[in-house]
Amino acid sequence: MKNLYRSICYGVLVLFTTGCASTANNNFNSLLWMQSSAEYRANTTQAYQAAMKNIDAAISDKSWVAAEEQTGNCSKLPPAVVLDIDETVLDNSKYMGKVVLENGEWSAVTWDEWVALKDATAIPGAVGFINAMKKKNVTVIFISNRECGKREGSESGCMQETDTIENLAKVGVTDVLPEHVLLKGEKDGWTSEKKSRREAVAQKIPDRHALRRRSGRFSAGRQAKHHPRRA
Repeated sequence: MKNLYRSICYGVLVLFTTGCASTANNNFNSLLWMQSSAEYRANTTQAYQAAMKNIDAAISDKSWVAAEEQTGNCSKLPPAVVLDIDETVLDNSKYMGKVVLENGEWSAVTWDEWVALKDATAIPGAVGFINAMKKKNVTVIFISNRECGKREGSESGCMQETDTIENLAKVGVTDVLPEHVLLKGEKDGWTSEKKSRREAVAQKIPDRHALRRRSGRFSAGRQAKHHPRRA
């Protein structure tokens, strides 16, 4: 990333029914709940609303940092929000539904085919939150374990990034820049463990707020808190 940002919101979510899931049977009840439960929609919407309530305070308070990886004086950097993608912004339950119906399980091949379709829908509350950030001149940065890789017939080393950006545009999140989408394997050391990417982002942006979903429940996680700024 060429630009430097002061991050005010960081989306840390435990994946619920994503490409990292284990088997179709293990995800059956979760999938049904995700697709049909009013509670699920309320939880995701509520999480984004909770984040929204803190945004103005986070923007105005230059010492507001939520990411433990963030160090140094970030007060002069412009604000940004960091979010996961799958089951945070994009809903991949159609893919998992296909896996269940076919009595199969997640695989890298079928997952990449799904990513190429660009058919994921939006998680309730996500698009409104992201577009509200744009209006506030807050940059949104995405971290995802969608994996960069060559595809047959393509010269691009990471069509998955292009597909993801186009899918985001399809659900209403437009004008996302490639440098704001950090995928697994896009750079050396960027493994499925996202800490390396969080650290890379933390060197450029101060992080302000966290959203978490635990045990299948999407909720506001740790309240945005202040960390002492270091010289």
